[in-house]
Amino acid sequence: MFPGFADIGDRLGPFDATMIESGAYNPMWADVHLGPEQAVEAHLMVGGGVMIPVHWGLFDLAVHGWTEPIERVLVAAHKHGVSVVTPRISPATRIS
Repeated sequence: MFPGFADIGDRLGPFDATMIESGAYNPMWADVHLGPEQAVEAHLMVGGGVMIPVHWGLFDLAVHGWTEPIERVLVAAHKHGVSVVTPRISPATRIS
């Protein structure tokens, strides 16, 4: 997790909305990709209002379930009282 998120929030925030990547994660990629729970944490660290999760549900890049990223974001967001806005991606839009 990048500690600079808090600095960004202190210097430039709070933000009305954030677009935080939340998919295509794997323990081997922890230094370059956030997981769903870390995405919610980053949103909070920058002082975000509404969270718009991105980088999920379009390309099949990781071994996690197709809808797992957004499902986990929604659980973590609910736990922390974060509002989430996201398009509904149909299975027909999946690019493998």
